[in-house]
Amino acid sequence: MERVTGIVPVYRCRLDASVYTKFIPNILRDHSRFGYEVGNSFPIAQYLDDLYQSFFDVADREFGPFELSSRNIRTCWGYVTNKDFYKGGIHHHIRSSTLNAVFYLHVPETTTDREGSISFYDDARDEIFTYKPVTGDLLIFPNYLLHQPHQSFTDDFRISINMEIIAEGLRSDRSGSTPWVTSSWSPERTCTHERQPIEVPSYRVDSHPFSTP
Repeated sequence: MERVTGIVPVYRCRLDASVYTKFIPNILRDHSRFGYEVGNSFPIAQYLDDLYQSFFDVADREFGPFELSSRNIRTCWGYVTNKDFYKGGIHHHIRSSTLNAVFYLHVPETTTDREGSISFYDDARDEIFTYKPVTGDLLIFPNYLLHQPHQSFTDDFRISINMEIIAEGLRSDRSGSTPWVTSSWSPERTCTHERQPIEVPSYRVDSHPFSTP
């Protein structure tokens, strides 16, 4: 586990993506069937439960031990983009988690570093750090960090999996080398202004060349 920058508390480790590539057809099938009126990502069935467990084990070892809330759920959320589809928006996860993770199951080659990257923002929504992930990256960061993925203008799909942990007595913090604290949390320390995601136009095709029936 390494911190990828001193600007924001974003941590990175590597997982073996080949273990989960067999599920790509299922993910693309779910993506093609999902009605995006209700959100930017779609829930994935329990076939990625092992991935969630790997994320939890890493997070608990590095930042725990965690006492999970009764509200914690092991749902994985798929996020898929290519030249024909993109639904983004600057957002945080204050209302739904304590800490977040994004696993990059498949990241296609792009012509620019901007394509397929993820950006993080300050309270004024000014971009302060951008990271270009590669396949197998697992990024972990606290719930208050405003962020947004960028579109991949490729035929191939950029596929990432979002996961969350809700822990009791543990909240996010902006100070120090460790981004989470236990007893000293207060809403003012977590986020100055709680905002809703900004929606940007989405582009969708009805069928995908790699999806299954």
